[in-house]
Amino acid sequence: ARRTMKIWELPRREEMQQCVDEEGTELSVEKSSATVLAHSKEVNDVSVSPNNKLIASGGHDKLVRIWRFPQGDMLGECVGHRRGIWCVAFSPVDQVMASASGDHEVRLWNIKDYTAIRSFQGHTSAVLRVCFLAN
Repeated sequence: ARRTMKIWELPRREEMQQCVDEEGTELSVEKSSATVLAHSKEVNDVSVSPNNKLIASGGHDKLVRIWRFPQGDMLGECVGHRRGIWCVAFSPVDQVMASASGDHEVRLWNIKDYTAIRSFQGHTSAVLRVCFLAN
């Protein structure tokens, strides 16, 4: 089950606010709206794109996969890391994403064709987190 990715449809904001306003009220989510076998090994991270149309997942199988949100259809994969992926992040402004890996590298990927744009090397151990800074 650690290789799966589940997409949950949460209650609307109004329903959640009502639950907060009325103490003791419970909300429940019956089941996930989509469950996919995302990776052949553990899924270490997921990230939703700024436009809410894509999900990126990074796995211990050395792959970054891009999925259609909220359907969960795989659109493509980014291949090139030599160890598991620990973190994935979408750029807030460009069609680019980044991945951090146990291979001591951070990579930038083109999310139109899933190709590597650049590899940043120089870390002496696994890179566990990556993020983009706002301008």
